[in-house]
Amino acid sequence: MGAKMAAFCLILVSINFGCGNLSQTLGGGAAMAPSNGNLQMTAQFSVMADRLEIDYSVHNSSHTNMYLLDTAVLINSQGATTVGPAKPRVEYVQPNLAVLSDKLFPLPPGTMTAVPPSAYGELLAAGAIKRTRVEFPIPIREQSAVKAGPTQEVSCDHIRFVIGAVSEAPELHATPQMIAGAPLWRLGPAAWNLQQELTVEAVVTPALRLLIRRP
Repeated sequence: MGAKMAAFCLILVSINFGCGNLSQTLGGGAAMAPSNGNLQMTAQFSVMADRLEIDYSVHNSSHTNMYLLDTAVLINSQGATTVGPAKPRVEYVQPNLAVLSDKLFPLPPGTMTAVPPSAYGELLAAGAIKRTRVEFPIPIREQSAVKAGPTQEVSCDHIRFVIGAVSEAPELHATPQMIAGAPLWRLGPAAWNLQQELTVEAVVTPALRLLIRRP
């Protein structure tokens, strides 16, 4: 238990920004998208007996500051606030794809808020690199299986990992805030429209075990 069973055997990286879509297929232990003057993301997936580890880094090779949307602000039952890597939302796509996403999702239709929605982002200055690790216990619970109810286990040997990012812009009305000792930026409603995605896809072996809601 705990020993690495396998790493991925194929990586596909794509970065969707204003310059257009760029993709590259690489083998080995890591992958990097070719530079398009914006962001580059590398990622490594390790499937272990009891968990999935994702080690990734994002390099801002542009001349513009960016905000990454992969940080969570959490308040525990005692009221203490912590800041750390967000746990990606997990979605199952038949027949064998697990989608793990750290990004801003559309608000439910008809949602009414007393104040305009906002989001927290971490500043990635021009030329800077951010390295992060996220972990999931195996079996991984898919979004639909978070609530109580009957579940079933499925196998996924394809992973899609997605991170949201926003380029610095006046309409964001970005405001710096220090939360639990971490420097974050509060972003206005424009972040939902300006968000762009970094995507890494991989084939892993052995396959991931997911718990999904039973039909």
